[in-house]
Amino acid sequence: MRAWYIYEEGFQVMEGTGRAHFIGVGYGDTFLDACKEYIARTGEGEIRVDDFGNEYACDWGCEWFPTLRQAQESFG
Repeated sequence: MRAWYIYEEGFQVMEGTGRAHFIGVGYGDTFLDACKEYIARTGEGEIRVDDFGNEYACDWGCEWFPTLRQAQESFG
């Protein structure tokens, strides 16, 4: 098991915008496992399944990534 940094992509809504940012550290063998552990521990975020059956972590529709660069590339 290892520690994974979790970053959330940015967003743009009618009420404003937000930049990609660090949200916390999760622990697991994979990034998704770490996200699940973080969600269980903090109560923040959720696991969703895309149209192809792949699980991913997000909060309020903003996807989580293991690096800030990936989060910024997805959406600012």
